[in-house]
Amino acid sequence: MADTRLVRRLSCIALTLIVAGCGTTEQAASPAKKSSRTCAPASVPGFRVCRHLPSPTQPTIERRTPSGWKVVALPLTPIEPSAEWDSLSLSPDGKTLLAEWAYPCDSAAVVFIPAAGGRVRVATGELDWRKAPSARALGWTPAGKARIRTYSRWRGRPPGIYVIDPEALTRVGKPSVRSGC
Repeated sequence: MADTRLVRRLSCIALTLIVAGCGTTEQAASPAKKSSRTCAPASVPGFRVCRHLPSPTQPTIERRTPSGWKVVALPLTPIEPSAEWDSLSLSPDGKTLLAEWAYPCDSAAVVFIPAAGGRVRVATGELDWRKAPSARALGWTPAGKARIRTYSRWRGRPPGIYVIDPEALTRVGKPSVRSGC
């Protein structure tokens, strides 16, 4: 008789658990639209640039880590649907990426990105990338300063090649004197 009570009690507990699970108010996430993610190796070893289709407005820069790929840069905001990351180069000390946020009409804003991830900064100091001069990233000097070519006037300076220290407060824009190639 004790065995029968135990079997009934266990059956009731099992039935209660099954019914409780069926009456839950949580819903499984509805399947999202099928998206494909395309990634291409960047010109810097250990980094890649990814796009998330069908929405091309989510380009990312990712770095290979021992545990897998880590996003180090998201799209700049406000988002420009056809903008993408381009032209990456790593500083001589390996701490900073110099990249272009390329947008329509062959334009780009040049930015500094911490190689380990963090806040993306417009290299010419503007808080809004849309107000930055159209520019191209030319790479790094051996001393770890970024070489940038501007194609429009910038803070009263003519278009040209400028050397900018990524450690300087770029909000005030502290380029060195205009230099040659």
